[in-house]
Amino acid sequence: MILLDPEGNNIAQNDDGGDERNARIVTTLPTDGGYTVLANSYEAGAVGAYRLMVQAANARDETAAEAEQLFQAGQELYREGSVASLRAAIEKFEAVIPLYQAANNRFGEALARTAAGRAHDSLGFNSEALSHYEPALEIWQFLAQQASGEDLSTIQTWQATTLNNIGGVYSALGEKQQALAYYEQALPLLEAVGDRGGEATTLNNIGWVYDALGEMQQALAYFEQALPILEAVGDRSGEAVTLNNAARVKRALRILCKPN
Repeated sequence: MILLDPEGNNIAQNDDGGDERNARIVTTLPTDGGYTVLANSYEAGAVGAYRLMVQAANARDETAAEAEQLFQAGQELYREGSVASLRAAIEKFEAVIPLYQAANNRFGEALARTAAGRAHDSLGFNSEALSHYEPALEIWQFLAQQASGEDLSTIQTWQATTLNNIGGVYSALGEKQQALAYYEQALPLLEAVGDRGGEATTLNNIGWVYDALGEMQQALAYFEQALPILEAVGDRSGEAVTLNNAARVKRALRILCKPN
């Protein structure tokens, strides 16, 4: 959703700042005049029914708007990728969490916790990452029980992302069996929502864990499952990496099977 001023300038826009996946703009109009609200789709060419409401902002709306602004600022800082910007992003994301809680926006809280966990993860702060990923996962699981249709698919995608993130942290900590348990929970969710790229990534993650555990045949099986998916989605870089992984494991297996 986009808000244009009387001269046609974009003065505000939002995709999912409201409850669940609804867009919400909370703003003070700078001048008198005729303003235009554009309702469009997230994906080009998508169509469907929508409902547009205009009302005076209340305290809850203002809290939600403050949360959205902080979250977007955190996203921008995260994308910069420096140590300083990642630390600043964490401050933004962690400031958002109580605001979403006050607004009873569980979806927003889970997003903020996932984002904060990812920023901690990027800095190598494993315990801090888990302190956000794990409650985020609980929220995704709760929301999935209440949702259906496209909302359920969105939540399951985030649930799988968080499971993969937690698996990555445990893998980095050397707790490979724990990592494997989380990756294996993510896989059927990605299959259910049709996220083929995410499915291939998770298959590769599982392959890496089995490789680290010395279970080469299992590792090879997962790498080989990932290959046709990567080819189908056109991920040439991922395909090349997975081919190398599979070739390396095959060489290791030949060495292990070689007679003395």
